[in-house]
Amino acid sequence: MNYSQRSADHAKPRRDLKLFDNAQPAKSPATVARWLINGFPAIVTIWTDEQWMDLKERPTDAQSLSNGVWCALRME
Repeated sequence: MNYSQRSADHAKPRRDLKLFDNAQPAKSPATVARWLINGFPAIVTIWTDEQWMDLKERPTDAQSLSNGVWCALRME
């Protein structure tokens, strides 16, 4: 592959990561972002510290970030 071909390949839009057009609102008070990773649906859920404290059931795999939010990644 020559240099011009590699440059043209980098200019193409990536198909393995895109936002869903039909993102549904979350059932909880959290903020949700949906996209595709290598063609598989993924969801990241984000809670503020206040929302996290109000949750009756907290995901065990959620992570606390230094900016005061909690997040959890889900692959569908």
